[in-house]
This record gives sequence, structure tokens and C-alpha cells, in this order.
Amino acid sequence: MNEWLTTGEVAKLLKVHPETVKRWLRGGVMRGSFLSDRAGWRVAREEVDRFMEERENTAEMGKAAA
Repeated sequence: MNEWLTTGEVAKLLKVHPETVKRWLRGGVMRGSFLSDRAGWRVAREEVDRFMEERENTAEMGKAAA
């Protein structure tokens, strides 16, 4: 069973502002489910793990190119 996180919880894990997480979600950079204006977004923990791994791989590729 998957764990679902709020944008605030995701922001703490990634050490970014919650609005940054919302911007990624609205832009399709990160996948999540918008529940309602009041409830906000939910992001699966698996998606956070995928997102972090993808970002790490991109950073490593940038270092290799330098």
C-alpha cells in the first residue's frame, strides 16, 4: 500500500518551499492528485522517490559533462 504525502510533507523531504512542490505538480514535473481546493494535492511516496532519483541522475550527468 502506498503512502500519500501532502505538499508540505514533500517540501520538507526535498528541502524546498511548499509552493515549489505545487508549481512542480501544476507543471507536470512531479505527478500527484489534486483532491480539492481545501484538501490540496497528495503525492505518492513512490513518486517522491522517483523524482529524487531522477534529479540526482540529472545532476550527476551535469557534473560528468563539466
